Parts: sequence; structure tokens; C-alpha cells
Amino acid sequence: MRPAANMHTHTAFCDGKNTPEQMVETAIRLGLTDLGFSGHSPAPFDPDYSLRDPDAYYRKMEELKQRFQGQIRIYAGEEMDFYAPPSRQDCDFLIGSVHYFLDRQTGTHYALDADRQDLQHALDVVFHGDARAMVKEFYRMSAELAVTRKPDIIGHFDLIVKLNAHGAFFDETSTWYRHTALEAITQAAASGAVFEVNTGGMYRGYRKAPYPADFLLTRLLELGAPVTLSSDSHDIHSLTFEFPSCLARLQALGFSSVQVYEDGAFREKGIRDLQGE
Repeated sequence: MRPAANMHTHTAFCDGKNTPEQMVETAIRLGLTDLGFSGHSPAPFDPDYSLRDPDAYYRKMEELKQRFQGQIRIYAGEEMDFYAPPSRQDCDFLIGSVHYFLDRQTGTHYALDADRQDLQHALDVVFHGDARAMVKEFYRMSAELAVTRKPDIIGHFDLIVKLNAHGAFFDETSTWYRHTALEAITQAAASGAVFEVNTGGMYRGYRKAPYPADFLLTRLLELGAPVTLSSDSHDIHSLTFEFPSCLARLQALGFSSVQVYEDGAFREKGIRDLQGE
């Protein structure tokens, strides 16, 4: 048994590989009862990555809600970036994430999760080679996004580590890094949002563990902050990727429950129940 919902899903309306219909049909085959679509909020500075036609996106969502009624519950949301507000305030849910750095002198945005060359360029141009300043800015934005814009879900909280394999940009075990990340996640938890345990980086081969890292999950447990599983799915093969192993990971850290989106709201579910024990 596994959580029967995934609220972080992308389609060909932004940077996903499959149509919404294909994602829904796959979700039904997998036994999901609830599926949230979270197209990247429109970013004029990165049109290939974000929603290109929000009106068409929401029309399609309404069509699918009607077509698949009784088979699966569908929700139309957006993953809003710090620098890209959602196209609609009345969507079903919002995921809050940080994907870009901004060079305020030129107005240029640099994606922090696209490839190492882009991140290196951001480090050189925006932060003048100071990796510590880059990390601190990422976590500052992450905490501010959570607290001021109140998303329903906080996305991949430590995404800054995605391209940092083997310490390419900074040492993830260093005291300063952990202090910075822990301070930010403590601030973000005050928003009351649900933190996703995101397996997308694992599926795409960037990381061996989900976001956020275990030391951050432990802080969330200490704070009593709610967590949910998501796969940040960009294709039909990843909708429930590594959900069982993530449940086991959370249980080993001391979590006894997770939040599962069901019939329009998050509901607390015991991990043992979800594991069928």
C-alpha cells in the first residue's frame, strides 16, 4: 500500500514530457485517488520551462475533472517561483519553490537547477564566486516565500543541493551550511505549510535521497511540521517513484504519519497504515 495521491505533477503545458490525459490515465492505473497538476507559474524570462498558456491549462484541467469524475479527483494548481507569481489566485492549490537567482544589475535570471554551467554562471556573476553568499540567498528566498506568500505546499526545500554532487559548489556537511539551512526551514515551518518529501532528484539521477535531507527532516519532526510525499513528476513513469522507500525513511527518522491530499484537503495518515502493517 502507498499514499494514493501526488500533488506535484508537470505536463507538456510547461516542462513535462506527457499530456495531462496521459498522466491521469497512468495515475488511475497506479491506483491513485487524487492527482494535483502543478504547472510552473508563468515566467516570461523562461518561457520554455513555465506555463506558456495558463488559460488553456485551466480549461484542460476543468475538462479532465469532468471527464474522469468518479475515477480520480483532479486538482488544478501551480508551482509558483519566488520570481514568478501564479497566474491565478483562485487555483486549487499552490506549491512554493525557488528555482532562480536574479542579477539585479541586469535583470537577468539564472536557473539554479538546470545544469552546472548555469549555476556556475550565477555563482560568478551574481555572487562574485562566493558560494556561501549564494547558499544564504537561496535559503533567504525560500523562507521568505513560505512566510509571505503562504503556499499550501513547500517544494523541494533544499533544491540548491541538486547540482552539488561531490561538493561541486559547497560542502553540505559544513557547520555553516547546516546552520543556514536549519535556520531557514525553521522560519519556513512557521508558515504552517506542508513540506514535500520530493523524490524527483532521485528519479532523474541527481541525488540518492529525497529533498529535503535527513537533518532537515529531523528538524521538521522536532517542530511538528507536516510532510507529504511527492515525486515532482515530469513523465508517466515517475508518478509514485520511491514512495515506499520514502515512507520507510521517514519512519526510521521517527515520523509516525504523513499528510495525504484526499478529497480537497490534506489528511493525516499513519505510516504503518500506508505500509499495510
